[in-house]
Amino acid sequence: MSKVKIQVYADASYSPSYKKAVAGYLIIGADFDSVVETKVLDEVTNIRAELVGVLWALESISSEYAIHLYTDCKAVYDLPGRRRKLEAGGFVSLRTGRPLANGELYRRFLQVYDERQPEISWVAGHKPSHERNDEDAHFRLVDKTVRKVLRQQIKRSAGESIKASKP
Repeated sequence: MSKVKIQVYADASYSPSYKKAVAGYLIIGADFDSVVETKVLDEVTNIRAELVGVLWALESISSEYAIHLYTDCKAVYDLPGRRRKLEAGGFVSLRTGRPLANGELYRRFLQVYDERQPEISWVAGHKPSHERNDEDAHFRLVDKTVRKVLRQQIKRSAGESIKASKP
């Protein structure tokens, strides 16, 4: 029996000043409700936020589905192609000899990739409206949602900082 095909759009928005990010995903197809799921992440980098978001999305989907993942993160898109070099090097930096900062997430991603075997497409983010197709529109919805939630989180954090600093 063939698997039911679904499209998964994953993105993250990151604030370097606050070291806070929001990851999100949208699933289109089958019986999914087409709602953008979001998760707030603290003390992360932009790449780590993207990886966590993609893993969260992929791990939340049953193995009965054939997944087509859309991401604007080249690091995620390129991971399967970098696999041989990463594994041969033990997920250690050739330059410094230290474990890669996101090495544990790379390993986990590659394990999930083997289990779920998603097709991965890179989406150019922030295209002009006259160049967008349906996939771009779905991705844009996730992008706008994670950016909005991040702005709300930063506003909330800024408000809490002001309250904490008052005598």
